Amino acid sequence: MKRIEQKVKDLVELRQYSSNYEYVREPAKALASYRFTDVTSDLMAKWIEKAGRVSDGNGAASALAGFRGVGKSHFLNTFGAIIGIADLRSRAGDPHVDSAAHALGRRKFTVVWVQRGTEESVVAELQTGIAAATGISRAVLGTTIPDLLEAAQTAGADASLVVLIDTSLDRSERVSRDDGEALGEIADIAKKKGIFVGVALDDDIAGADGANAAITRSFTIDYLDLEHLYKIVDAHIFPKFPRSNAVIHEIFNYYRAVVPGFRWSEQRFSALFPLHPAIMEIAPFVRLYLHEFALLGFASEAGARIMGRPANSLIAPDEVFDSVEDNLRKIEVLAGAFEIYDRLNNDVVAKQPVVKRLHAKLILKGMMLFSLSEEGSTAAEIGASMLIFDEADPSAAIEDIENVLAAFAAAAPDGIKTEPDASGKSRYSFRLDAKDGLKHALQAAAATVEPAHIDAILKRLLSERFPDFSFSPEGSDASSDRADAYLLWRGGVRKGELFWNFSQGAPPPDLSEMADWTVIVASDPSSAATSHPMSVGWIPGEIAAGDRDTFARYWLLLNDAGIRTEHKEHLAAAIQTHASSTAKAFQRIFLDQAVLSISGFEYNLTEEARGAPSLSQVFSIMLEPLFETKYPEHPIFPHVVGPKEVASIVSGFFSGSGTSDEGLLRLAADCCLPLGIAARTETGPTPCAAEELRRLETVRIVIDAVDAGADTSANIAAIRSALGREPYGLVFESVHLILSAMVAARMIEFVTTRGDRINHRSLDLKVIWDDIVAVARPVGSGISVERLARWLHLLTGASETLSVSRESDAEAVRAALKAWQSEWRTSGVAARYAEIDDCSLTTRTWRASSSIKTFDSVAASIDALLADELSCEECMTRIADAFADQESEFSRRTDDILLIEEFLSGWDLREKAILYLSRCELTGEPEIDNLRAYLWDMATLDANDHDPEASRILANQWSRYQKLYSRNFVELHNALPAEADIREKLLQVKKTDVWWEFETLSGVPSFDATRRMYVSGAVDGLKRLDCNRDVERELLDSPGCGCGFSLLDAEKIEEKPRDLWQMINTALFEYRRSLRVRLDDIEELAAQRDAKADGASLKKLIEDEKDLRRFTDGEFELLRGLKAAPSNQGEFSDLTSFTPEPSEIDAIIDSLT
Repeated sequence: MKRIEQKVKDLVELRQYSSNYEYVREPAKALASYRFTDVTSDLMAKWIEKAGRVSDGNGAASALAGFRGVGKSHFLNTFGAIIGIADLRSRAGDPHVDSAAHALGRRKFTVVWVQRGTEESVVAELQTGIAAATGISRAVLGTTIPDLLEAAQTAGADASLVVLIDTSLDRSERVSRDDGEALGEIADIAKKKGIFVGVALDDDIAGADGANAAITRSFTIDYLDLEHLYKIVDAHIFPKFPRSNAVIHEIFNYYRAVVPGFRWSEQRFSALFPLHPAIMEIAPFVRLYLHEFALLGFASEAGARIMGRPANSLIAPDEVFDSVEDNLRKIEVLAGAFEIYDRLNNDVVAKQPVVKRLHAKLILKGMMLFSLSEEGSTAAEIGASMLIFDEADPSAAIEDIENVLAAFAAAAPDGIKTEPDASGKSRYSFRLDAKDGLKHALQAAAATVEPAHIDAILKRLLSERFPDFSFSPEGSDASSDRADAYLLWRGGVRKGELFWNFSQGAPPPDLSEMADWTVIVASDPSSAATSHPMSVGWIPGEIAAGDRDTFARYWLLLNDAGIRTEHKEHLAAAIQTHASSTAKAFQRIFLDQAVLSISGFEYNLTEEARGAPSLSQVFSIMLEPLFETKYPEHPIFPHVVGPKEVASIVSGFFSGSGTSDEGLLRLAADCCLPLGIAARTETGPTPCAAEELRRLETVRIVIDAVDAGADTSANIAAIRSALGREPYGLVFESVHLILSAMVAARMIEFVTTRGDRINHRSLDLKVIWDDIVAVARPVGSGISVERLARWLHLLTGASETLSVSRESDAEAVRAALKAWQSEWRTSGVAARYAEIDDCSLTTRTWRASSSIKTFDSVAASIDALLADELSCEECMTRIADAFADQESEFSRRTDDILLIEEFLSGWDLREKAILYLSRCELTGEPEIDNLRAYLWDMATLDANDHDPEASRILANQWSRYQKLYSRNFVELHNALPAEADIREKLLQVKKTDVWWEFETLSGVPSFDATRRMYVSGAVDGLKRLDCNRDVERELLDSPGCGCGFSLLDAEKIEEKPRDLWQMINTALFEYRRSLRVRLDDIEELAAQRDAKADGASLKKLIEDEKDLRRFTDGEFELLRGLKAAPSNQGEFSDLTSFTPEPSEIDAIIDSLT
C-alpha cells in the first residue's frame, strides 16, 4: 500500500461518550446521553404515542429485543425519563421524538420500575417497584399481579400507570429463570386496565418461545439490531470528515486485497472506521459475561488513543481483550480457560521466535475472544480480525496462524477444542467449564427436531433479520404464514404480502385485492410464484446438513423444557451464540445464495439488497424494474407521499387559505406538481383551476366515472381501482390528492357514509378518508347576486347597489376589492405574526390566528380576479365561502384580526423594551434603576399581552426611562478627559524606549501573543475614548455609545493610560524571565548563526535581573530566530503565568524607566 500521509485524526472526529451507567438512577442523564438514530427515533416516538393513547380499558404492552449491548436498557431508561418527567419532554434533541413528547403536554404518568434479577421472582420485584413509585409500604401490598397493579393504579388516580421491566445492571449474576408466563400475565392485565407495559428482553426471556411463548402472545415485540450501533458509531462517536471518504475507500480496498478472510462490506467498514468490524461481532459475547462492558464507551476511549496513528490503523479486537481481561479472569466459568491461556502464553508464545512472538500473542488473545461465543475460529478469521497478514504472500500468513493454533492444541489438548467446520477447515476454541454437557445434549436431540420446528425457526430468523415486519403469531385470527410488507417506489408506499410456503409445498396463493404485489418464500420453485405478473418467488439456497443442525439446536434451546432446566446456568450464553450462528446461516441461505423468480426469470439479489437492513428496502431495490415496466406513467415524487403529507396539503393548500408557509408550499410542490394538479408561479405552487385539471387524463378518468353514474356519482373504491391500474398505478395517497384538487376546483364533492357532502369550503378541516364512500358532482353554490353585493359592502364598504354580475359595475367592484387587498397587505399582519416564536403566543392569540389564513385566502381570490382568472361573481362567491356565507362569522374573524393587531402592537414595544433593558447598565441612581425593574416586569408578564391599558402604561413609562437613562449616560460620557489629554498621554507612552522594545518584540515568535493582544486592546480602548459621536442619538436605538464607554468604568478612565503602561512593562518583564529556560536554545542558535558574542551578551542580560538595559539589534536578531516554546514545556509554563502584585508592578516600572 502506498504511504498515507494522513493520521486517523485527519479522517474522523472523535466525540466523547461516557460508558458509565448513571443513567439508570438519573433520568436526566439517561436522556442527555442517549444518541438517536432514525431507527430509535421512530421506535421511541411509537412507544411514546402508545403510552399517550392508553386510557381506561385500553392499555398496551411493548417489548424490545436485541443482542446484549445494543442499547435496550438505555432506550427503556430514556423512554421512562420522557414519560415520567414532564420537564424533560422538550429535551430529547430529536424532532420526531420531540413532536411525540410534545403531544403528551403535561400529562402525568406514574412510572414503576421492575428490576429483574434483584429478588426471587417477578412478583416480588413488581411489589418493590410499586412501593418505590407510590410510597405504599410493601407490607400492605398484595402478593398477586392483579392486586399489585390495582394498588398501583389506585394510588395514582390522577396519573396513567406505566410499568417498565428491565434486567438489573446491579445483579450479581445472570438471571436464570423463565418469567414468560408472569410477564404475559402483566401484559394481559395491563391491556384491560389501561396500563402501558414496556420490557427489555434479556437472554433468558428473549426467546419468546416455549416456556416464554406468552411474551409473543401478549407483547408487540420490536427488535433493536446491531445496525443501530453502526449508525451511532458513525454519527456520534467517529463522524467522518467529508474529504475522508476517498482515503477510507482506499484503506478498505487495501485490507480486502492483502488480508485473507476480510469479509466485511465497505459500507460497514466505512461506518465503523477506525473501529474494526470484528469488534461488533465479539462485543455481545463479551457483554454476556461482563454486563458492565459498554461498546460505545470503549470505542470512544480507544479512539482517543488511535487519533495520532497513521490513517490505516484500526482499533482491533486485541484492545477489547486488554480492556476486559482482568474482569474476565474473575468469571468463574472462565477460570479454567484462563489457566490454559496462561500455560500457552508461557509454554508456546514465549518460545516463539522474537519476530513472531507478537503475532502468536495476538492469535492467543483472538482465540480466547472468539471462544466466548463457543463457535471458535479458523486461522483465516483470526488473521482477518487481529490484522495478521503478509502483503507479499497473504496465504503464508494463514499457514503461520494455522501452525500456531496447532501448536496451542498440541500443548493443551485438554483445554483446546479442534473441530472441522462445514468447509473442512479447523475451528479452534478454549473449552469453557461445564459447557460440553449442554453441547452433547443438543447434538443428541438435534436429530429429533421436526421439519415444522425448523420452519418455525426460519420464520423467526426472517422476522429478526428484518424488524420492519413480522408474521402473525400462532393462534391468532390471521394466518401465521402471511405478513404485510411494503416497498417504496417513486415516492409511493406500495402495500404487498409475503407468504411463507417454504416447506409445505402447497400451491402458491392468489394475489390479494388489497395488495399490489406478493412475494412467496418457497424452497421448491414450483411453489414460489403464480402466473400473476405481480407475484414474485423467493427461492432460498440449499440448507446443508450442518445448517439444519444449527437451526435444530437453536430451536431446542428456545423450546426444549428438559434442556432449558438441566442446563439453565449456561442457557443465556448458548442462546446468544446460536442466535449469532443461525443469523449468519440465514444470511447466507436466504440472501447470499437466494434468487427471486420474476416473470419466469431468476435474479440474484444485488449486494445492496443483501445488505439492506429492512425487508422494505430489499423489495424496493429488487422489484423496481417490475414496477417501472408495469406503471411507466406513474409520477416521480422526490420523497414519500404518505397520509400525513396528504392531510397537510388538503387542509393547508387546497382549502383556499392562500398559505404563505414555505414548508407547506415546498411540500405541495413536491407532491402536487408531479401529478399535474398544481401550477408553478413566482410565489410558489398554486392549485390548478378546473380548466387546467380537465386536461389531465387522470382527472378525465374520474369525471367519466362520475358522469357514468346514475346519480352523477362514483364509488371511491372504483376510482382508486381505476387510477391504480396500468399505466398509472397510483397509490391511495396520490388518488386522494387528485380528488382533493378537483374538490378545491369545485368539480366534485365528497360523499360520506352518512350521505353528507364535503365541498371546497370544508377542506380546511381534517378529511377522514375512511368515511368517504363516493364522489359526486356539486349541487351549486346557492349564493344570490344580491347576497354577493352585500358581501362586497361588508368587506370593502362599497355601495350595495353595485352588482357583481353587471358588466358596467365590474371596474368599480374590482377597484373596491383591490383597495381592500392593498390595505390588508400593507398592514403586514400575516408577516409580522409569522415572525413571532410559537412559544411566545397565548392560547387566545393562537386561536385567533386562523382568521389570518381566512383573510389571506380572500386576498388570494382577489389576485385571481385581477389576473382575469376569475369573474367578479366567482371571486365574490369564494369570498363568501371563506366565511361560510355567515355575517356573524365575518364579524368574529374581523374581531380576531383586531385582537391580533393589538397583540402585535404591544409585542413590538415589549420586544424593543426587553432588548434595550437587557443591555442597560445599572446607574446607581435609585429612580432610574427602580424604573428599569418595573419596566422589565411589565414587558415580560404574559398577562399584559392583550391588555391595551398595560401597553399604554408601558409606552409612557418607557419614554420616561429612556430620557432619564440617556441624561445620566450623556453626563458621565461627556465628563471624559479632554481629547487632547488622551492623545498626549498615549503619545508619551509611544515615545519611550519601553514602547519601542515592546513593539519590536511583538513580531518575535517566542513573545507571548496573549500579552500582545491585551496591549493592543488597551491601546484601541484609549483611542476610542477620543469620542466625538452624537451620543444622544445613538442612545435612542441602543443603550450605549460606539466608543465602548461603560458606566461601570467611568471612575477608572483616568487610570487607563497608567494601566496601559503597567501592562507593557509587565509583559517585557515576564518575557525576560521566560527566556531563562531557553538559554541552551539561545546558545545553540547563536552558534548556528555565528553570533556567539551577541549570544553571550544576551545570556548575561537574561541571567542578571538587575541589568535593566534594552536589547541590542544583534540580540533582537537572535530573538527573532528563536521559535516559540511548547506551552507544556515544564518550567516555562509556570514562568509565563507569573502575575506581579501591584506594588511589584510599580517597582518594575520604576526600574525599567
